[in-house]
Amino acid sequence: MTKKLSNLTNRVIPRYIREDNENFVTFIKSFFEYLEKPLGEYDSAANLQNYRSIEQTVDEFLPQFKFELGTDIPEEMESDLRYILKSIVEFYKIKGTEASIKFLYRTILNKEAVLYYPKVDMLRTSDATTLIGSAKITDSDFYQDYSYEIGTNAQSTTYFDNMVKDLIHPAGLKAFSKQI
Repeated sequence: MTKKLSNLTNRVIPRYIREDNENFVTFIKSFFEYLEKPLGEYDSAANLQNYRSIEQTVDEFLPQFKFELGTDIPEEMESDLRYILKSIVEFYKIKGTEASIKFLYRTILNKEAVLYYPKVDMLRTSDATTLIGSAKITDSDFYQDYSYEIGTNAQSTTYFDNMVKDLIHPAGLKAFSKQI
């Protein structure tokens, strides 16, 4: 804030009022100081350009950014909320991809995720290169063309698995999780 209203009191109140009404001048100066306090009306208006930026806003406004950009972001997480909110646009661009799953685990849980696609180990009758010992037969559940498994070393993944399914799970695929 470059100019303080309280310093301008003598300039905005005419001299004849200042001379006859000292209590009024003191009241106006106190009122201006009240407006200048952090996150007060004048401070908010003077710093509006800064507050609309996630990098420069005060911590009190981060919940409003979270409400607008990422309501599904959990309250308890390992990463900084400001960092996640800055990254949310990039996240939405890659939503539904392997990169988005890894990003979500890395930023919110601070853990790495390993994705495994069971279809790579399935036995196919037309595949001459499959080794019978390591091949799996389709079971229409885990071993199918449209499934994937997320492996992570996080303690409890149930809550996070539900969040993955709600936020980025590609339609038509079946997700599994495994603690590694």
